[in-house]
Amino acid sequence: FQISIGDQTVPFICDLEYEPFLEAFPDVPQTDLQLAIRRSLEVFCDQVQRGWLTASDVTGESLR
Repeated sequence: FQISIGDQTVPFICDLEYEPFLEAFPDVPQTDLQLAIRRSLEVFCDQVQRGWLTASDVTGESLR
């Protein structure tokens, strides 16, 4: 899994040591993990309400 920004590739976060990441991306915003999870869940819930996702897309029910 890779994310590209311009000519740079951002490694998947679990593969990173924090200091080299900050050196490469010094202005990256830092969000508290609990807040980030909450915001992600809010986005998914909003997409379900708009009909863009089904509840089973979010809960993984369709994968079982």
